[in-house]
Amino acid sequence: AAQMGDVNSQAALLNAAKQLAAADQAVLERGKVAYAAGGTDAAANEAVAAAQRDVAARVDALRAVSQQAQAESSASAQELDKARKYILDMLQRMPTPQFPANPKASPATIVTAAVSLAEATSQLVACCNAAPEELIAATKSSAKATIDMLANAKGGAVPRVTGGDAAKGDALVAAGQAAARAVADLFAAAKTQSKRQSPAGQRRLAEASGAVVDRIADFVNAVGALPNSADAVKMYFSGEDLEALARNALTDAGARVRAARTRVCDADPAYTVEARGSPEFGLQNRDCRHGLLDAGAAVADATAELLERAKAAQQAMLDAGAAGDGGVDVYKRDPTWAKGLIASANELAEAVDAASSCVADSYASGTSKDKVEAVAKEVATKASRLVAASRAKADADSAAQKALQESVRETAQSTAVLIAVAKECEETEANPSAFADVIDANEQAIKKQMEIIKLQRKIKALREKQAAAGGGGGGGGGGG
Repeated sequence: AAQMGDVNSQAALLNAAKQLAAADQAVLERGKVAYAAGGTDAAANEAVAAAQRDVAARVDALRAVSQQAQAESSASAQELDKARKYILDMLQRMPTPQFPANPKASPATIVTAAVSLAEATSQLVACCNAAPEELIAATKSSAKATIDMLANAKGGAVPRVTGGDAAKGDALVAAGQAAARAVADLFAAAKTQSKRQSPAGQRRLAEASGAVVDRIADFVNAVGALPNSADAVKMYFSGEDLEALARNALTDAGARVRAARTRVCDADPAYTVEARGSPEFGLQNRDCRHGLLDAGAAVADATAELLERAKAAQQAMLDAGAAGDGGVDVYKRDPTWAKGLIASANELAEAVDAASSCVADSYASGTSKDKVEAVAKEVATKASRLVAASRAKADADSAAQKALQESVRETAQSTAVLIAVAKECEETEANPSAFADVIDANEQAIKKQMEIIKLQRKIKALREKQAAAGGGGGGGGGGG
């Protein structure tokens, strides 16, 4: 699971494994009861058979989750290969008439294309540990944005735009081609990291992403050499204090998450939802409805911790100068990444807010496992994107980044527990007596065992009494 790129797949695999372990345990427990009954209790034997069938089903489920994750990973890898080949083929065709140029290209449209490419590739990096379908969509968007950028570069390398300076047009095209080749390299790095998460793969992805950023900046600077381009270039190089904005966004997101946790607690003022040491506590609560509140609060707790670690990671990156040009410059060097980080923090807070509202509503008016599952998976996805954005410019081996990676795993685990508790609640609400029936059946089995033990003791005492009397009346005693 740790090697999987998609946190939802990680959670699904771990959850399937836990369910299999629980099914195995059920076989052992029911087997003990059947063995104690001497194998003659039909109900106990059927309980064992049912538990064995459940184990077989859980094995199939675990296998299906694993196979699906592998298939989805393969599909995203194929899409990245396809997109890389497409860009390299289009670069070969660019000097020919078959490559379409934008006849309406202007400094503004060229820079707009550069911004779109920066946004698309930033999203691609963030999706390397998201769901495979999201990575595929981001790959397609990045490939399209790359070709649009090249079309604008070729369209802008004409006297109408360059003011008759052919050298400026050539420099613009060359800068666009360099940016396209950097995107192709990014696709290769993304393929490696999406198939198997590793620190080396993360470093390669960060380096490839940084190269794309630098080449896009070179491309925009080439646009800046064209007449009437000053206002357009300002579209890319933001003058905002993005470092402060990012720090504030993470702080505000943390406050919103803590407020969302309060909403979960307020769903039942008579029940105290406390900070838990492990998200597993939601599954351990005997009252599954209270367990739902525990699990919802655990999601908020894990997310709040993740946001705190994200702030610490960003500060560590700045202190270490991880951007290469000086830590503080990373925000100015790649404003698209900085804005993506800010957006990711806001989206994560919104996802936790929605999940907390869903948990509170489910507690008040009945649980919908599908609704809870949808909002829980959204939290896991948004948390993964925030971490991917944070790690894109940092040293993956740093202590702060390792802590952040551990935090996103804890968040994914807490969402998986929330889904499991919601499923239990939905089933219990649909059949409230199911648990009581199981308890009653177990109590009856225990009573039978106690009666058998008492009878065995009586028989033993009777035999001992007969033996003490000389054993002569053993047969008659037995007949009586």
